[in-house]
Amino acid sequence: MPLEKLRIPKREGWSEVVDTWSGVLDRYEEKSGDDVAYWHGENSLTASLATAAWLANGAALVEFETKRIRRVQAQSGSGAGDAYLCIGKDWYTVEAKLCWYSDELEPYLGLASSNLQTIHAPDRVGTHALALCYCVLFIPEGKPPAQAIEQAKADLMRRFPRCELLLVYTPLAKQAPSHDGKTYPGMVVVGEFIDWPV
Repeated sequence: MPLEKLRIPKREGWSEVVDTWSGVLDRYEEKSGDDVAYWHGENSLTASLATAAWLANGAALVEFETKRIRRVQAQSGSGAGDAYLCIGKDWYTVEAKLCWYSDELEPYLGLASSNLQTIHAPDRVGTHALALCYCVLFIPEGKPPAQAIEQAKADLMRRFPRCELLLVYTPLAKQAPSHDGKTYPGMVVVGEFIDWPV
């Protein structure tokens, strides 16, 4: 099923990348049988987004090396950023987080945004940064997945009025994945663009 675009950036190339990312996520599920990409965490989802950038005539690199500059000097040091994405004519430095509870979306998005600020200035690409949060939804088994998805959509529009990127992804399978008494009917994606200080 395609990623449902609740809100996408009015920036060159983003509509094509989102459509392509939807196809990448669907293709993984088709090829793997009954597995879904959102089950495998932040790195896998960011890599699939990077793949979509390449397939949509852009470019990407995941897990780039950087130095983290933190207020407490002892906490600074080498590390990795999540991705560089080239979409349209613009480059973006990306930090992403994954959460399992929708009430954690704001703090995890804030953490991704904070992590962007710690990237050593020479390692920042483009004039824009993107803080992302993937949230894998879950409900008790037996509850209707469609209802959870509809509730998530309404919540996203209300809770994130300024975020340019709001997406909902549901798997192709009629039966959503289940584990330990819970059903995982899909994921939501929230993205906030940040302009680097000049």
